Amino acid sequence: MAEYLYWSIYQFYKEKISSGALPPGAKLPSVRKCAAQFNVSVTTSQTAYLYLAADGYILSRPQSGYYVTAQRFFKKPQAVPDMPDKTPPVLYDFSTSNVDRDSFDFDLWRRYVKSAIRQDDRMCSYGEPQGEPELRLAIAQHLEKHRNVVCSPDRIVIGAGVQSLLQLLCPMLKGKKSVYFQNPDFKQGIAVFEDHGFTLENTMEKAGVLYLTPSQETDEKTTPARLRLLEQARERGQWVIEDDYDGEFRSVLQSPPRYQGLDGGRRVIYLGTFSKLLLPSIRISFLILPDSLCDVYAPRRTLYNQTASKTEQLALARFMLDGHFERQIKKLRRLYHEKAAQLKMAINTVFGSAAQVQFVKAGLAAKLTVQSDRSAQKIQKYAKKRQLFVSPVENSGKVTLLLSVTGLAANQFLPALQALKRCL
Repeated sequence: MAEYLYWSIYQFYKEKISSGALPPGAKLPSVRKCAAQFNVSVTTSQTAYLYLAADGYILSRPQSGYYVTAQRFFKKPQAVPDMPDKTPPVLYDFSTSNVDRDSFDFDLWRRYVKSAIRQDDRMCSYGEPQGEPELRLAIAQHLEKHRNVVCSPDRIVIGAGVQSLLQLLCPMLKGKKSVYFQNPDFKQGIAVFEDHGFTLENTMEKAGVLYLTPSQETDEKTTPARLRLLEQARERGQWVIEDDYDGEFRSVLQSPPRYQGLDGGRRVIYLGTFSKLLLPSIRISFLILPDSLCDVYAPRRTLYNQTASKTEQLALARFMLDGHFERQIKKLRRLYHEKAAQLKMAINTVFGSAAQVQFVKAGLAAKLTVQSDRSAQKIQKYAKKRQLFVSPVENSGKVTLLLSVTGLAANQFLPALQALKRCL
């Protein structure tokens, strides 16, 4: 009977979305309102929403709700005559937010999700505010084995994406009202700090919080340099946030030890995510709190609802403990290493000596610098008209664009770069 109830809700919204009655971007009722509308339990309505999200009909936005996606297979409502679509679909996407379709075993992941849903008793309750114990244990074991990170499961906090964790973290940083971002292009993170009253500093010296993204450093700091930075941070009473979002793509031999490990977990807050390693739609991230912030978090722990899907947490925990996560990392390292080499060859073929290439973001993206009379922003605008997405980085005499290797198939590099060249 329970299966029939959630399936009825699923079919109801699937039909509404497919027919265009609920257009892309439309917000669905909250899980509680849906439960009241169909006279079912919250768990039943949440299960229906999870299946809709898994099949691509809706997506979850942390602390906002569920929204209809814009999938190509949906039937569009009758178009108004003589009203062409003003935004052509992107054919060549060099953005850093996507992953390669061939990088993930969808069938294997579905089996783990289905296995998690079969845990009926677990599905009948809300998720643990700090994150499911199995997942925190799996993360702690992985970090102990593969990164020099000091942690235990009780210091790990799970959330649906980095932004939701920063929303949780900012109120804990009492007495600090300024922040320095090593990557000033991380607008989403900056927005969260600004929403909490922090001012943005251009230099490390004046900031109360240092937000570091080590994998984006083109010339990574040596271990002595990192130790000096940590010593200075201690002297100034600064908190250090180490966002190691794509750290798995850097081997121990490629980079110095993490700031968190060098600090012993005293004043460094460590952030990680699974978006690049699995799928962007699996919104699971984590932070590791120092002991002093654990004391601040503990009495308020139960006041914050868990934002990450309980089903996906349980699925990921088993996925990791069974060894599939390590195999996924090795697979991605090989795939993206090969694609980086192919992208460099394609750039040389199209641009020759007229372009300079520098790989950043742990080798996942290339900075392409070329001569052009147009600004980087104008090139981006022209590129959109040619169904090509690129990210401008800087514009000082020359134009620099960021090209990710993750989302675009390798056989599309040449036509994409030829289209880009025409935009210059």
